[in-house]
Amino acid sequence: MKQVTVRLPTALQSFADGEDQIRVQAGTVGDALAAVDGGRGTLLARVLTPDGAQRPLVKVFLGDADIRTLDGLDSRVREGDVVSIIAAVAGG
Repeated sequence: MKQVTVRLPTALQSFADGEDQIRVQAGTVGDALAAVDGGRGTLLARVLTPDGAQRPLVKVFLGDADIRTLDGLDSRVREGDVVSIIAAVAGG
């Protein structure tokens, strides 16, 4: 397991005790998101569909790469990596 930082958008910080970034131990991006969620299911419900797929309007990056262009939630992390969740903003 590697120590990685997960950065959260403002809209999701309330599901992580108000933190904008959290350091966790993880082997994959999916592990990192699960560690931030801490078994509550509240954060993951906003990022993943009920069947575990990434929600269409939520982007997750490993460094500068969208995980959809890598191995998705199975993308391996390295020590010190940054996982960023970017939520879509709509309006008009």
